[in-house]
Amino acid sequence: MRAVPLDRVDARRLLPAAVILFDHRRTARSFVLPVCGWLALGVLAGALLPWASGTLRAEPVAPAKTAAPLPLANEFEDPPQVLVPEHGRTAEEKDHLEATALFASGRMLEQKKEFSGALRKFERAVRLDPDAITILREIMQLSFTMNHQAEAVRYATHLAAHDASEPLLSLQIARFLLAEGETEKAQALLKSAVEAQEKAPDAPVKVRLWMELGRVDFLLKNYAAAADAFAKVQTALEHPSQYNLDAPLRKELIGDKGFAWELFGEAFLNADRLDEAQRAFEKLNKAAPNKAVMAYQQARILERQKKPADALAQLQKYLDARESSRGLEPYELLAKLLDQLDKKGELLDRLGQRYEKNADNLPLAAFLARKYTAAGQLDKAETVWQRMLKKQPVADAFEGLAEIYRRQKQAGPLLKLLATAVTKTDSLSGLGKERQALLDDKPLVAAILDFARQKIKDHANEVDAETREAAGLLALEAHQFEAAAEFFNLALESKPRKNAAEILLVWGLELFEAERFDEAVKVFQRGIDEQALPADNPAFLYYLAGALEFQGHTDEALQAARTAIEKKPNSARYEARVPWILYHGRRYSEALAAYRAFIEKYDVDLSNDEVREQVKEARLAASNVCVMLHDLPQAEEWLEQVLDEFPDDIGAMNDLGYLWADENKNLPRALTMIQAAVAGDPKNLAYRDSLGWVYYRLGRDQEAVQKLQQAIPDKDPDGT
Repeated sequence: MRAVPLDRVDARRLLPAAVILFDHRRTARSFVLPVCGWLALGVLAGALLPWASGTLRAEPVAPAKTAAPLPLANEFEDPPQVLVPEHGRTAEEKDHLEATALFASGRMLEQKKEFSGALRKFERAVRLDPDAITILREIMQLSFTMNHQAEAVRYATHLAAHDASEPLLSLQIARFLLAEGETEKAQALLKSAVEAQEKAPDAPVKVRLWMELGRVDFLLKNYAAAADAFAKVQTALEHPSQYNLDAPLRKELIGDKGFAWELFGEAFLNADRLDEAQRAFEKLNKAAPNKAVMAYQQARILERQKKPADALAQLQKYLDARESSRGLEPYELLAKLLDQLDKKGELLDRLGQRYEKNADNLPLAAFLARKYTAAGQLDKAETVWQRMLKKQPVADAFEGLAEIYRRQKQAGPLLKLLATAVTKTDSLSGLGKERQALLDDKPLVAAILDFARQKIKDHANEVDAETREAAGLLALEAHQFEAAAEFFNLALESKPRKNAAEILLVWGLELFEAERFDEAVKVFQRGIDEQALPADNPAFLYYLAGALEFQGHTDEALQAARTAIEKKPNSARYEARVPWILYHGRRYSEALAAYRAFIEKYDVDLSNDEVREQVKEARLAASNVCVMLHDLPQAEEWLEQVLDEFPDDIGAMNDLGYLWADENKNLPRALTMIQAAVAGDPKNLAYRDSLGWVYYRLGRDQEAVQKLQQAIPDKDPDGT
């Protein structure tokens, strides 16, 4: 075939060459092209664009109708044909291609030291191809370089989940996940790391991974799995030379006072591996000698071996030593053993005798008081709880006494107990589950409030501020708002006067939560007028602004919010109130401008987690504003920016997936994101609604109907 001069070829036909260069590398899925390769590609694209626009021609091209056919090398040669793909690219292939382009763009920005732009390109690329380990590494390294510590850790978590070849990274990330309460994610990560290291020669790393996986399984009460992991660690500790464990690492693994041995013993005991449990507890006793504790552990093993008499003899040693380090469990074991020996009736007498000799033993006292209550011996239970409460404000004592007085319908003692709770803890939360039980007893609540009124009327000077506040809190939580106002005003008038700011804030916020905004405005304004807080603490103004906006007074709310900012400038929390008020007031254009200004100001603060959350919420709100303004591309961009920094934010995933489904685009990615949102919060009906909608867009009607039915609120059969 005769070569055709470049100047005679329509440049558009050459554009697929760039695509071919990308696709040629696709199977490796590493995104690693030599720098010269990217530069060559850039040069190629740059060279072709003028040709594509028709601006560079060596000579004019004749109209098609007069153009002579290209000469053939010989009469049997076919003319060149335009290559048309037999099958179009799949959604996955398109995503991969776009990810490749984003990665290349990020590389060039990184070379120009435009790190923020490069990081964003990389983060967008990895959302298109989540399995691309190379991109995850780039994000993690660049984030650390830019001091985006929290962001780096989030992406490192993804990297460790996809690539278990760096066990120390997996270990560090697993510990971070544990600290964040993500125990199951930590477990999955460690399992992958352990599997990847099974044949690896680095024994110390494997021992560390076994130890951490055992801890996680223990926390999840997977005792058999925990025991398996700990058995390996114990073997390594007993034969350190075979596992290359030096002295510092052995000390680290065992922990202070032989902590590891106790953990191993507990796992073995719960897994019914009793001989191993015995061995572990013996090692614990050797590391931190305590005959009483060792006797207790021996009693537990004997009980598992169905030897109750021998177990009771060992437990007696623990009890005689007046030990309290093991909490309530020894007394629960005592009750169990006596029951097995048909001596259940002896329990209260045994406990009572021990209590008389050792009243300072709080676990013994709490257990005895509960048993007295269960047996209907309320007077004895009250005496024990009262003695405990005099020593220290133990939550068990508040809850126990509240149960006794509630069952006996004693309004006076309950009011006194509530006042003590307010004095010690500044709230009624110390009553535990008895708090709700009391609130549910409406006649008893009314009786307590009547008792308080009468006592204040007859002996006003003897009723302190805490008692009045306690009555106010009880009325407030029972939604008796007029009574609450009565007692809070009495508390504010009392002498010596209780902290007015504390009372007004609690009062105002409870009214706000109950959506009684008119009353909340008055309480917050009172705090401002009475200067209950220092001048540099504008908390009342902040809450006042919110209450005014919910009343529909947007201009007044803005004035209060801006006054708060003047008193405490450069506070993200206070400054975020202004755009929210504009948004809630449906002044969308102003709200969007305010959100933009807020994000621009605070997006540079990378060290403060609270600020990062405020900026994230601002972006989410800005996205909603853009939807209201019918600017869907910008709405999507705000959500993309949230996911750049917080790749696991299920709210942003749902919102972006829904927007895409609504526009009938990116449907496979929309489905993946919304499924992740539903998995993260299965009870969220809005997420299920989004899932039904994307199924409908995909033509999966049966699944769509199922999910949309699940999204209908139980109390609203006509839900959207």
